[in-house]
Amino acid sequence: MSRFLVAAAIGPVQDFIAAARRTRDLWLGSQLLSELAKAMALQARAGGAELIFPAPENRADLEPGSRLSVANKLLCVPETESPGQFCDELRQAVTKQLRDFGEAALEKIKKKKMAVDESAFTSQLNSFLEFYAAWLPLPAGHAAYAPTRRQLEKLLAGRKTLRNFAQHQGSSAPKNTIDGIREDIITRRDGDAGFDLKAGERLDAIGLLKRFGQLQGRQPRFDSTHDISAVPHARRFLQLARRDKKTDAWLKEFCGLVPNDAAPRAFLPEFEGRRLGLLLAPESDGEAEEDPRLAHLRRKIHGKMRPNPPY
Repeated sequence: MSRFLVAAAIGPVQDFIAAARRTRDLWLGSQLLSELAKAMALQARAGGAELIFPAPENRADLEPGSRLSVANKLLCVPETESPGQFCDELRQAVTKQLRDFGEAALEKIKKKKMAVDESAFTSQLNSFLEFYAAWLPLPAGHAAYAPTRRQLEKLLAGRKTLRNFAQHQGSSAPKNTIDGIREDIITRRDGDAGFDLKAGERLDAIGLLKRFGQLQGRQPRFDSTHDISAVPHARRFLQLARRDKKTDAWLKEFCGLVPNDAAPRAFLPEFEGRRLGLLLAPESDGEAEEDPRLAHLRRKIHGKMRPNPPY
């Protein structure tokens, strides 16, 4: 068996990370790229290769959902007579991991009672991934590593410039609204997408994967701008509710809030933006005259609450 120095990289980095509308898109795109790189390293280790980068002490750090984050590159030393086959197995492991993420995202989309073109979803996902690899025989002795590594990096950089261009398989459907590269594949959006999908927003498979995908054991909270801007007002409502039973009752009834909760953010998802605007409006309107609850709440907060200018 011969020893080879193998370098592999996955992409495209820009589409994975930069093409995003929400903070969650950016975070999940970056994490997905890390998870795919870990799947590649895990396959290399399973194939008996010595890992150089990434090289965690524990195998569990390379498992899906671990807290380890890695770059989109692999450097390792396998003992094999077929380095090409070894690299093909790395590519298959990355492709399988991406497919698994896609299937999980589709399940979540179905629970939201949305509908997508699953055939187009699979096609876009399969044609999205870029995988590059290069290898060189690694002579024995420590002195041979540095020059071999430099030559290998040049080979990998050259391979990246020779991109594979498959025939475009798109349709006449409108393009997605994130980067305009691939087609929108959402066929029905009258379900319970909530704040996950903006009105009129069109997403392709990659956009849907970043918007509805999830990682094992990791799902941080990403507050929307609306939530952050409403928190000071929510705190004020809590204070008013604790002092006045009528205000407490009418906040619950009119706004759908539960002001007795300890944390202001606990009831923000139930707080309709339209009602917040009515409460903070400086002048009365027709609805205020018809609804005594609104008039009462306005009197309570008049002069005490103003919208935060940056928001």
